Amino acid sequence: MSAIENRPHLFNATGASNLSYLSWGKRHYGLFEIPAVRHKGWVYTLIQSGSPILVTPRKRTTIKKNQLVLQGPDFQTGWSDLGKRACQQITWVWRETPTIPNLSLSQNSFHKFSISEETAAQFFEIHLKCRREIAHSDSYSPSILKLCHEWMDLELGRNNTPLNSIPQTRFTYATAWLQQHWQEAGAVTKLAEYLQVSISTLGVIFKANAGITVAGFIHQKKMERALKLIEEGTLSKKQIAFELGYRHANDFSRAWHQWKRREQKTLSDHSKRPPFEGIFCTPGAFDRRD
Repeated sequence: MSAIENRPHLFNATGASNLSYLSWGKRHYGLFEIPAVRHKGWVYTLIQSGSPILVTPRKRTTIKKNQLVLQGPDFQTGWSDLGKRACQQITWVWRETPTIPNLSLSQNSFHKFSISEETAAQFFEIHLKCRREIAHSDSYSPSILKLCHEWMDLELGRNNTPLNSIPQTRFTYATAWLQQHWQEAGAVTKLAEYLQVSISTLGVIFKANAGITVAGFIHQKKMERALKLIEEGTLSKKQIAFELGYRHANDFSRAWHQWKRREQKTLSDHSKRPPFEGIFCTPGAFDRRD
């Protein structure tokens, strides 16, 4: 198949889909070199066979079988090879920033991962799933493609986790998931399903690693968000309550003041700093927006 046939136009050109580009197949970069350019998105390229050369402004790096390159949208890269050598690869370009646990990413850099045969096979299955969604798209396809991206990032996070850190792996994945989904209804149940553990096991994981329940972790995220909204001063009490998923403003008001009292007590127990209200917001600022 030609390069064009291997690069279908995606079903959604408006940006509603997280996936903006998909390609696969054999390449002869020694004969048809790709110059170093920037790309509109985060590029994931898995080499399935061969050893092409990744070209950057500063150096040339050989990428071997079962190595995956992840490059940011502000980083210039291209591909080359020696003579008539061929390679086989699969590529995705995602619009959204990766969320790989335990990895700091820059838009102006690239990362190289060496993955196992098993992980490489899983990436190939994800690529096939993406192709099927594009070929037979419906209203569920953007959400499924987003999950494919998240699955890829979690597999890379798992691959990048030292063996002695495995006991904390589920907690790491759980907190990474909650950073994105804590505002969703039924987040605890969804998280348990995502990690394939029971809700009680999930509670044990959080107690062991954070000293609080999952619900307590989500509540803390809500209050931190509330604090930010109050400091911004653009929303009323009712608007903040609805923004955080409370049915009644009074429920939020009660939770907010209880949280403030606990935080104030923690500060007074551990430091000589001013009271909580003096650090985070003007006393009564919340009540002025009733």
